[in-house]
Amino acid sequence: MTTPLPSKFFLRTVTVLSIAAVLAKFSFAGEEWTSGPEAQLVLGQMEFTDNNIGSDEFGFDGPWDVAVDPNTGKIFVADTNNHRVLRFAAFSSLSNGDAAEAVFGQPDFDTNDPGVDQSTFDTPTGVLVDSDGRLWVSDAGNNRVLRFESASDLDSGALADGVLGQANYVDDGNAVTDSNFSSPRNLAIDSSGNLFVADPGNSRVLMFPDAANLPDGGAATIVFGQENFTDPGVGFDRDGLYIPGGVAVDENGTLWIADGSNNRVLRFDNAATRSNGDDADFVLGQNDFTTGDSGATQGEFNGPQDLVVDAEGTLWVSEFSNQRVQGFKNASSLSNGELSDFVLGQEDFDTFDGTATASTTSVLRGIALDSSGRIYVTGFGNRRILVFEKDRYLPDFTVGENAAKQRGGRIYNSNGAGQKKSVRTDNKKVKFITYLENDGNIPDSYRIQSRKTNSKFQIKVFQISGGKINVTAGAKTGTHISPETAGGGRLQYNLEVKPKKKIKEKRANINAWLQGSSVYDGELDRVIGRVKNRP
Repeated sequence: MTTPLPSKFFLRTVTVLSIAAVLAKFSFAGEEWTSGPEAQLVLGQMEFTDNNIGSDEFGFDGPWDVAVDPNTGKIFVADTNNHRVLRFAAFSSLSNGDAAEAVFGQPDFDTNDPGVDQSTFDTPTGVLVDSDGRLWVSDAGNNRVLRFESASDLDSGALADGVLGQANYVDDGNAVTDSNFSSPRNLAIDSSGNLFVADPGNSRVLMFPDAANLPDGGAATIVFGQENFTDPGVGFDRDGLYIPGGVAVDENGTLWIADGSNNRVLRFDNAATRSNGDDADFVLGQNDFTTGDSGATQGEFNGPQDLVVDAEGTLWVSEFSNQRVQGFKNASSLSNGELSDFVLGQEDFDTFDGTATASTTSVLRGIALDSSGRIYVTGFGNRRILVFEKDRYLPDFTVGENAAKQRGGRIYNSNGAGQKKSVRTDNKKVKFITYLENDGNIPDSYRIQSRKTNSKFQIKVFQISGGKINVTAGAKTGTHISPETAGGGRLQYNLEVKPKKKIKEKRANINAWLQGSSVYDGELDRVIGRVKNRP
């Protein structure tokens, strides 16, 4: 267990010298998830506090699931009650409330009628984009899954390229066979192209081998939760399921199932090689395979809906009734019923607030990851998508002779490489303008440190933001703490270097460095003002 960092309140109230002493005790590990973070982006609403029904290119009516194209970063949302899937630009190109760029299941953004043909949906509840850019959509009302090739490049109203669950594009009946569904929901795909589909109406999960190459109406080869392909009964033990809604497959081929009405998550190792009705290997949310009680404490579930496993092996599980996402670190190595480590969508494990804010949301359903590890969550009750990131502390120092010409932007290191400005002088003082920008995503303060005066040059540091203050003494000892700066904000410091009298008739050089390190994380960035005295 890692030692928690000091709270921001504590850091703001202790003395500068105490801050330096406290910081010395911690080993900083870079970016980290914390419980109760604020989302960095909202889609479907203009503000984090809005909760409006939408049916155009800006809004949702019951967003159920979300997926991200691993190649393009584009975002796909199953907008269930509008019978469509919306496609948005990648995270880096979006601002709160931005419009979708394309729609699937409808001819345009002004239509929201259900349908059953090659280009329409009836209550879509699951979306997935695989490594080849194919979009898979669980079309629950039509009891089928549709496939769209190269989905990030398609125009609105595109035709599907394949169908599972029905033999054609006009049938919509449900059934319990190896090639039919009853209200399919979330989807997952492994590295071999095997598609896993949650089939809650039949209390099972089906696996379709090499799904992209199956013919329309192709059959599944493995069923989880049932002994055969014709039994739809609910189960409560190690080999049974009761209205499973979510599925995920990790990089090791392990299948994770959100077993909704059993209030648990089951794990099946080496899923693609299993036999029908095999026992699960592991359970979360319950201490054993015979209980299914709902709970609201840390590590318990009340209606788990969907799940994903990130690159670090953390399992993230969304909950419908507890209105939160729980994160379980190193999930594959846990024992049955272990506690979770993080919570998103609520401030802590004891809060169940469905209010629309940047950190709380209502009726969580789908969840997805992008290639940068961001977590996308569907707030079904608040009609929006929230995007969460790890707390990121990232100072970015730049240096120049004036404000317009700065070096070192978006270069981060502790030795000043690529962040140096050289100036020649004739026994005169040199002033370097430096800016310290918060490239992280949450407010941060910085410990400012500079090179000390030596026998040839005098070095002074001035904080300019908020009024000019001589902070040389604190900078030389590394005890000066900057004002707190919001993400994207910046501070100005001037670094002044002056040759001493006794070398005025001599040649001399100095690399006068200045660095800033996060007081919460320890990440640092350094710039260098190189002075060449040439009398």
